[in-house]
Amino acid sequence: MTISDKALLHVLKLLEESDNLALEIESGDLRLTARKGNAAVISHAVRVEDSVAQQPVPASVSATVVTEAPAATQAEAVDAVAIDGTVIVRSPMKGTFYRAPAPGEPPFCDIGDRVASDDTVCLVEIMKLFNSIPAGASGTVEKFFVENAEPVDLHQPIVSIRID
Repeated sequence: MTISDKALLHVLKLLEESDNLALEIESGDLRLTARKGNAAVISHAVRVEDSVAQQPVPASVSATVVTEAPAATQAEAVDAVAIDGTVIVRSPMKGTFYRAPAPGEPPFCDIGDRVASDDTVCLVEIMKLFNSIPAGASGTVEKFFVENAEPVDLHQPIVSIRID
């Protein structure tokens, strides 16, 4: 099986426009893996929709697309420490909130879990790109403000972390 030229060009454009991106595409015996920056692949299969190609992509084509928010965006995602010792992690973009790396898998963290500042607490997906969102502070997960698979807006609070 093959991947259409237009779909491949779309993938290359995603790589070109991203600072941190890990991508894996499989179609029959063909397997394409590409990384840019320090993004790590998280196993989360999504359907490749060839919206830019005016021809269908074979049904067996799947892709894993994960990005890590750029450093500036990561810094914006976390509020300053509040007076009561709680950090509010905010969405660095408008998209869909996911607590786990894939459907049916355990969440990155639960209420009461201890997290380090660079631990991923969730994903925010936008246009099939899954952005890992770091805790931003070491502490205990206190509350989730959003339910799994719900839309989030830019700077919307998504999780609070009590600093120990």
